Amino acid sequence: MLSVFLVCFDSRNEGRLFSPHLKKEVAFSTLPDFLLMADRCCERVAISQRSTERSTVGKQLIEKSDSKQNISFYYSPMLIRAKGKTATFLMTVSFRHNASWQGSVRWIEGQKHEKFRSVFELLRIFYNAFSYDAGETANIDATLDSAFIDFK
Repeated sequence: MLSVFLVCFDSRNEGRLFSPHLKKEVAFSTLPDFLLMADRCCERVAISQRSTERSTVGKQLIEKSDSKQNISFYYSPMLIRAKGKTATFLMTVSFRHNASWQGSVRWIEGQKHEKFRSVFELLRIFYNAFSYDAGETANIDATLDSAFIDFK
């Protein structure tokens, strides 16, 4: 079973998390808080294995919730009105293997869709969306260029 989230960023670090498994939106104030909240949601509905659990053959998973719940989530009035001040993403976690997540994310405002194979890749997608409008990628490259030692 997939776990679907709507992630509304109101700044680079703060925002709100929506899920068909939550009765209401949940606010987060840091990216680590967001990651832990989403991971706990996956854990509670038995999405694959825990983020730090080793895979075992023959392990029984808890009965997963009905897929109708995910379908009604897309048409929820709360979800239709939800939008982040900085960016809005529809994120699907398909698997949780090797202490990380695999899935896909759709940036609503940028109309882009990407798959991710790790939490780090997911954070890079978020960062690229934040930097897209601000043109900050060049600033970071310039800062790193000035900090690196030239061994030539």
